[in-house]
Amino acid sequence: MDEARMTTETKLQYKRKAMTTDNVYKLTEKQGVDDQSSYQTLFKRYPWLIRTNTSPNYYTSQDGHSLQDNSTIVFVHHNKAGGQTIKSCLFNMTRRMRIDRPRKASYKDFVEIFNYLKLSGIPKRKFYEGGYAFGLCDRLSSPCSYFTVLRDPYERMVSHYLYCKVFYRDQICRIRANGSNHVTVVEWATLIGSMFFKQLFNDVDLCSRVYVKAVHKYMVGLFPGPRGDEDLCWKIHQVYVNFMLSQHEKDLLLRYFLDNMENWFTVIGIVDEMDITLDLLQTAYQVPFSDTCKENEHVQTINSMAVNDTVSKERQALVDELQDDPDVALALHYDLELYKEAVYIFQQQKLQVTSL
Repeated sequence: MDEARMTTETKLQYKRKAMTTDNVYKLTEKQGVDDQSSYQTLFKRYPWLIRTNTSPNYYTSQDGHSLQDNSTIVFVHHNKAGGQTIKSCLFNMTRRMRIDRPRKASYKDFVEIFNYLKLSGIPKRKFYEGGYAFGLCDRLSSPCSYFTVLRDPYERMVSHYLYCKVFYRDQICRIRANGSNHVTVVEWATLIGSMFFKQLFNDVDLCSRVYVKAVHKYMVGLFPGPRGDEDLCWKIHQVYVNFMLSQHEKDLLLRYFLDNMENWFTVIGIVDEMDITLDLLQTAYQVPFSDTCKENEHVQTINSMAVNDTVSKERQALVDELQDDPDVALALHYDLELYKEAVYIFQQQKLQVTSL
């Protein structure tokens, strides 16, 4: 890490070691008493934000190489960011290893999974995956590790928009009854907002009675989505983050998330470099990601899209439209900042893996 960046990070970060309720509020003197008080209030209101069971980045952290062999491995699936590639890879890899296939923490059953693990503290599987999987490790009494794969937020939003025109019944599209049909890509992006930011805020406790009552008054008439969705945890979560967090809270959360991405994710992958992402995962976890998955049809599709002029031009026109709109830039601000940090971490991982 270069000296200039280290100086900037030192001014902005929490003390990263021994993240406990006693010292998680200890910000640097630069941030001041007001910020300390704000974070104390934030963590008291949303106590799950203090992630207590994680494995730091394998490549960039001083403690990264101490990853334990018996760690549970959790893939945080960021939708329309190579997720099908990784899920297919995990399925084929676990079959090759002759162990149970990954357990999915989806919108349908992540509440059940979290509550079971909270009671038992013992994972049933080596691998878990899903869009609602972040926070699962805190339910375990054994070592646990997260990894994720991210994508440029503008490109991800275009993929999301096109997908939801066809598969509008999918949960990730049901913010509207007809998905992304009958709206422009700009309207869709401003409605969806920063998805990864919301995933980092995720926890089933947000769907407990304490929060649900407050959320329901915002639900009526808010979205023209399918009837029957109102009590689903994912919908409550979306409404809460979009409409009930204050701007100040969101800004505090963004800083907190940026400061801790290397603490929370053992590996961060990037869609545009999927082959290298698989190499990073294999080296960190010592399981055959690359050996099993580089010839996977999903990986080949991602690689071929980069040279398909017709597909690239159509999508690029929509990406350009998003990039030119100030309202979209505001809606995606949090994910744009998180992605910028993810790309930086990814580059550091690439440098480190060559020296191992």
